[in-house]
Amino acid sequence: MCQQINRFIEGFSSKSTLYQYKTQSICDFNGGVLGYELLIDNSSSIEVEIVLGMNVHKDITFSSSANNLIDRLKDAVINSDFVDLNGKKVFINIERSNLCDITLIARLIELKGLLVRYNSALVVEITERNTCGACVRILSGLALLKDNGISLAADDFDVYNGDFREEEVSMGIYDYIKIRAPKTCYEIGKVVSSLEHIKERVILEMVESAEVLKSISYFSSNVYGLQGYYFDLGKPVSI
Repeated sequence: MCQQINRFIEGFSSKSTLYQYKTQSICDFNGGVLGYELLIDNSSSIEVEIVLGMNVHKDITFSSSANNLIDRLKDAVINSDFVDLNGKKVFINIERSNLCDITLIARLIELKGLLVRYNSALVVEITERNTCGACVRILSGLALLKDNGISLAADDFDVYNGDFREEEVSMGIYDYIKIRAPKTCYEIGKVVSSLEHIKERVILEMVESAEVLKSISYFSSNVYGLQGYYFDLGKPVSI
């Protein structure tokens, strides 16, 4: 039995979290938009009384919030209430602890098919939170997504101190590696050395200023995309 069941049950309350979302652009070095990441907008998310049909657990490491997001995103895309998707990628965050949910995986595959019809592509961004440890169903879930043509990204990959997902990267599971932009000369050196052996597309996150952009520009040919407040503070979306 899943070790997280008791934590899931104990986390229930009379209130649910109604998450609101914002997009943040992922850009090239010239500011051209490659895609958008959907992020929780904490400033507008609210707690609500449980109502019929709503089952969004307050703890985002459980899959109810991801399922709710997929429903809302699909409706927004179909009703043209989302950003211009033509030729752009859509990155959505999925917790590692969600990868045993076969229903969620099936719905991600369905969402991928919907986005293709709008000349867009889904990228499932796997977070760094590892609440389930070395559960074998995590790798099974990753493989199932990969086998169904869904691109995967490793979020917040730590090249500075080492990352527990290094073996997964060596297995070729991921298509994108997202790394916090370096802040010091030491960190720049770590990124440069990492880029020598990372075969996946690298996205540098938390590019917050022109100074940071300048410091990483000399190895720009090895970086696929950039993300951070320098390019986009984030735009609320009604989904």
